[in-house]
Formats: sequence, structure tokens, C-alpha cells
Amino acid sequence: MHASKFSIRGLFRYGFLIFILVLGMIATASAQPKVAIQGYTIDVKGQEPLVPEELDAADGQKMKKWIVQFTGPIHEEQKKALTALGCRIGNYLPEFAFIVTMDNDARKKVAMLSFIHGMVRYKPAYKIHKKLKDDSGAVKAEKGKKIKLHIRVDDAQNLLLLLSAIKQKKGAVLDAGSDMSHVEVDETAIAPLARIEAVVWIEEALELQPMNDTTRWVIQTYESDNTKVWDKGLHGEGQIIGIADTGIDYDMPWFLDPSGKPIGPEHRKIIGYDETFGNDYDDNDGHGTHVAGTVGGDRTPIDGSTYANGMAPKSRFFFQDLVFSLERPLPVDLGGMLLTAYDAGARIHTNSWGTTLPDNSYGSRPASIDRFMWDHPSFLVLFANGNSGPNEETMGSPAPAKNVISVGNTENGVRAENLYSRSSNGPASDGRIKPTVTAPGTGIISADSDGIMDSYNDGIVAMGGTSMATPAVAGAAALVRQFFMEGYWPSGIARSADGFTPSAALIKASIVNSAQNMTGEYTDGPIPSTGQGWGRVNLSNTLMFFGDAGILEVVDHAEGLATTESWSRGYYASLARPLKVTLVWTDFPGSEVAERALVNDLDLTVTGPDGTTTYIGNVFDNGVSVTGGLADRLNVEEQVLLEAPEAGTYTIMVNASNIPNGPQPFALVITGGSSVTSKGSIALDRDKYNTSITAGITVKDRDLDLNSAAVDQTMVTITSDTDVSGEQVTLTETGVETGIFVGTIQLSQGPPATGGNGLLEVAAGDIVATEYQDENDGTGASALVTASAVIEVTPPVITAVDPGPITDTTAIIT
Repeated sequence: MHASKFSIRGLFRYGFLIFILVLGMIATASAQPKVAIQGYTIDVKGQEPLVPEELDAADGQKMKKWIVQFTGPIHEEQKKALTALGCRIGNYLPEFAFIVTMDNDARKKVAMLSFIHGMVRYKPAYKIHKKLKDDSGAVKAEKGKKIKLHIRVDDAQNLLLLLSAIKQKKGAVLDAGSDMSHVEVDETAIAPLARIEAVVWIEEALELQPMNDTTRWVIQTYESDNTKVWDKGLHGEGQIIGIADTGIDYDMPWFLDPSGKPIGPEHRKIIGYDETFGNDYDDNDGHGTHVAGTVGGDRTPIDGSTYANGMAPKSRFFFQDLVFSLERPLPVDLGGMLLTAYDAGARIHTNSWGTTLPDNSYGSRPASIDRFMWDHPSFLVLFANGNSGPNEETMGSPAPAKNVISVGNTENGVRAENLYSRSSNGPASDGRIKPTVTAPGTGIISADSDGIMDSYNDGIVAMGGTSMATPAVAGAAALVRQFFMEGYWPSGIARSADGFTPSAALIKASIVNSAQNMTGEYTDGPIPSTGQGWGRVNLSNTLMFFGDAGILEVVDHAEGLATTESWSRGYYASLARPLKVTLVWTDFPGSEVAERALVNDLDLTVTGPDGTTTYIGNVFDNGVSVTGGLADRLNVEEQVLLEAPEAGTYTIMVNASNIPNGPQPFALVITGGSSVTSKGSIALDRDKYNTSITAGITVKDRDLDLNSAAVDQTMVTITSDTDVSGEQVTLTETGVETGIFVGTIQLSQGPPATGGNGLLEVAAGDIVATEYQDENDGTGASALVTASAVIEVTPPVITAVDPGPITDTTAIIT
């Protein structure tokens, strides 16, 4: 649709395009970077790459596709200016370019905009995966030889045009999604299909396959038999994990419901079973049953045993049966499959399968996963990295997706310092760090399916591979999610008032931050490396509980940043422990065409107490951060690790270098650094209480941390209108050097008030107030710091609700 002359005049009248011109003039004056796609390096103002004649751009279509490059980092106002001219903006291409569909009139107007560097046609040669072409750039085509392809068009409306062309070429449509299709055609049809203007991408469709009792302590603490995370009360309660695999033998004790309830919302373990892509219930090799057992199998309610229980034994599953057959192929666009799990309540989704041959490229399936995760920022997907190691670039697809956690496998138990020799290595084709993390995947004991749905067998079997490591990390992710939802942060104690639903980026950042460098065989060197990624998961490195000698800070920045915006905050660190800062963001889906998958580019920097020594994210040497280097332009995970930080305040900054599709949310996980300063604060855990509840009090003040080797205590006063003399409450530091002090007091119905009895008497309408004297607020001055809440006894009234199935830990309300 074209903008009218009136609408363009209106934009000028209100200063819109004048502002755009200013943005263009202040764009970077440095040398303009090139656009790199599928082996071609394109200078939009220079000589274009030579391509075979059959793959050159043709005239004829009124609406044509162009590679339009901006002069620098892209602002939303600039994109709006193109849209106002009738342009349809498609995929982003690094650096600073989009695929834009427009007619000739719009093209002339776009070329006049000051923030546009130049443009060239988006040629058929650029649309075809380089593996389908020979050294000259021509398509490798043998007449009469069939090939299966994934083909993407620019929008759903043009999919019918593509399917019609497939039919004319006597091809077969195996699957069709919103804008992607899985087809089988003669190889000679590839070039003609690429010449269809609506087509934006063509790749070969590779076949898919599955990827094959100490893991629990390795992942939780890496101390033999130390299951600290479980011991603190986290077992996956309230968490639903999506599993897509070969089926599940659900009559085994790890999955059986003791009351005989059928699979569904009331079942204690399996809330749903999706048969869209299969229904053999694991009568093949037991792969899916083994995976499910590792994620969260729990036999304890059946026979009292804990043997071979999974990482998150109290979690529940939504299972999606996959048979990997031609009759029931997985779609090119995996968004529909993920949406089914999401709608069932899953927020973590584990996948121990991938392409039969190594494929580290950013293709249609990885892009579809990233698209779904961008649209559903609370949903975290995991994929096995593959079992084709130890050489580099041996990972399978869809693990190259940016936003997923891809998992490599280590040996088990005390040998977990070693990566298993067959664990697939990264990097992704554009150089991104893969795998993301590792976990034990060798000799994993779990449930052994017999393929019979009423045998009630309890057999076990040892399996190995990234298939076994991935569900272990998925279970760990469920424990991380529960940690935040139940309010363990920041106090280290479960406090419902502190609970929140973490983004997928925060869960991923917590997992990456927990990972520790492996020093054994096949790791390809210290972190970050193509063998171990960011290292082996160890939750005790990140999840801090009350009394721990560690500090955890997190930021879940849902509002996000636009181009050139930044976020920063000071954090105090000391020599007592390493300072580790991990930044993760769920990025906008990239283009399969681009040489680089990253779209929205954030940069992490950490500046030391001297104000000049700066560490850039992902600039590492021998497993630790070093000064110098350049900002990372590839990864959606960035980290700074200082093993022995100088004592003082460090400034942590996240800068939005280029956000073509924003704003871009992000998450930060910081261990070893505290945002608590000398300026004290006090808070109650609620703004309203009833007359018989426990009130929680938190004080944050670095000056109250008097003993750097042990937890400290402090006292505060709390009063009410009924109990005016109040009570003294002892607050205990949450951990060594945290400067965070927590305590509680029981409220009791009054009057009368009885002083000194450890209870605060209250009545309806009372104001509850607490205070402490901050002796030094950072400026040398003293200040009285207060917080208050109200007593309210009127119960809430809820109407028009229908209570559904109720279990021990959940209820469905509609």
C-alpha cells in the first residue's frame, strides 16, 4: 500500500521526516560495513558480486525486493519513514540492512533519505543456501534427481503462489505452515523457484533423528551426593516441562499416577499427550521414556524409592510424541508445536533430537524457534547439540538457534571434568558459541521402556549422548524457574512476596552463569570454547540460599532498550569471591540468508573501581576476562569473569549498539557483586496484612556487614497503632558480606498490647511501621529509615470463576 501525497506532506508538517534527516546526519562516520549473505560480500554502493545468469535479478514484477542499507545503527523512526513510503520491511541483514519490498516510486524516495547508504536488488542467488551451489555459485542440479527443500516466502499470502509453482514443477508439498513449506522437487526446479520474487529462502531439508545416578549432584553442586538445591526445597513443584521425543511408557513408576487418574490435568505427572506427530508411546527404543525420566521422573509416590529419579522430580510434563516418519514429518516452522506445549502451561521445552547429518547453519527451523521465543519471552527451549564430535562444526540442527540452550555432554560423576569424545562441537556457522553449556550425558541411568502400556515394568537402562545431557539441564532450568517464582531471591528463603515469573532470558542467564570451566579432555580449551561452551552446569554457583557465602543479583529488564540507549548500575565486589556477570537476551529472529544470525546487538561492559579499567563481554583469555578486545557482534550471551576482583564498586553497563527490531529486553545475573550501598533501606514484605500473619522485614545496608567472614545481625523496631511501644526484631544477614538482613515477626489480634512478648498486636485499620537508624547514608550523615503497611481484614471477593481439577500443588481456575 502506497502513502498518499497528503500523508507524506503531513509527516513533513509535523516534523517527522525532519527528525529522520537529523538522525541520518548524526549516523556513524566510520567506514561503512558491507552486507554479508551466503558467501557474498555486498557493497551497496560499489560493484555487485557476479552471479550466474539464471540466478540474477529480473525485471517484470512491480514490487521488487531490495537490500537496503542504512548509514548506521537503526532507529524505529527511520523504519517508520520507510513504511510511510509504502515499503514492506522484511528480514534484517547485518550490517544495518533490511530486505525491503517496494515499487520503483518508493525506491526513488527511499534513495533520497539521508540515513540510507544505498541499495541493491535481492537476487535469486542470495536466496539459496550455499551448500546447494557449486564453487561457481551455480545450483548443483541433476535432472531427474529429487531433493527435499524448506522454502520460505515473504508472507502468508504468497504461500499459495509458491505451492502453485511447486505443482507446476510436478513437485510434492510435504508440509506447509504460515510462510514456510517442506517440499520435494526435481533439483532443476531450485533456480526457477528462487526467481519467484516472493521467495526469500531455500535450503535442503535434512532428516531428523533422536540423539542419544550421579547427574543430580554433579549439576546441583559437583560434590558427591550433595543435592543442596533439593535439600532447600526445590524439586520442580509447580513447573510444567514440555518434552518432544519418541513417546513415553507411562505405566512405569516414574510416571504412573497412584490413584489411577488418566493422563490429563489431574494426572500427577503427565498433564497432556500430543499425538500430532506420533502415537507409538515409545514402542521403539525407549529414547523418549529415558529422556522423560531424566527430566523429572519420580517413582517415590509409587514405591517410596528415589532410585533413578530425575532432576526436577516434582515437575509435570506435557509430552509430544515424535516418530520421525515420512507419514508424520515435523513441520518446517516449529512454532505450532511449541505453541501447543505453551498453551498447555509448559514454559520449558526440551528436545533431544536433530538432523541426521551435522548442520551448524542458521536455517528455517532454528529461525522459527527464535521467532516463537521472541513472541513468547517466558518460554525457554533446549536442544541437544549432537553426537558427531570431537571435530569442530559438527553440531546438528535446530541447535544453532540463537535463543535456545544447546547442550553438550560430559562424562559422569567424578569424571565430569571431561567432555565426552562424541559430543558435537560448535561453533555455529557464523561463529557463535555452541554448545551453550554442558552436563553429564554418559552412562545415565533412567527408565527403560518395554513398549507395553500395561506391564507396569520398573526396568532401568544406561544410555549416553547429548540426548541424556539435555533433559538434565531442562530439569535444572525448572529448578531455577521455581527458585525465582517462590521468592528465594534475594533473601535465600522462600518468601512469596518476593516471587516473580522470570523471563526465559533470566533462566538461561542463570544456567550460563552457573556453568564452571572444565579442565579435562575434549573441551577444546577453557571457556568459552567450541567443546564446552560456557562450561558444565553447577547450580550452586548461582542459586544462593540463606547463609551461603555468596552474593546473587539479578535484573530482568522487560522494558528493553532501543538503539543507543543504555542501562548501568554499581555493584560492590571484593577479593573474597570472583565477580561473574552474565548478560542474556532473547533476540529477534534472524534471517537464514544472513551470514550472521544476530539482529539486536547489546554490549556488556564492566568498569573497575578506578573508573578506567574496563572489561568487554566475551573478551577472554585462559578462561577469564581481560582488558582490550572488541565488542561481541555474534552472541546473545555475553559474560565478564574476574577471578580476584579489586575491592570496590564496579559499574556494570548494558549498551544497545544496534536494535533494528526493538526495544530489546535483557537479563543480567551477577554473582560476587552486590548492589547494596551505604545508603540504607528498609522494607516490609507486603503493603497490607491481616491480623494473624507473619510480617517480613528486610534491611539493606553495606555498613551493617561488620564481619567479612561470617553473617552479621542487626536490630530494628516495629510498631502499630495498637502496639505503640512496639517490638524489637532481630534481622540476620542472608549470607557472608551480602549486606542484606531479613527477619520476621508474628502479628496478633489486639488490643490489648503486651510489650516484649515477641508478637506485634494489631487491629483493623492500624498502620504498621518499622524503622532503623542508618548511621552513615554514604555522605557521612545519619538518617532514620522507615517503611509502613496497613492492617486490612476485609476478605477479597472473587466472582465468575470455575474451579477445575485440583491436585496437591496446582489448581486450574477458569
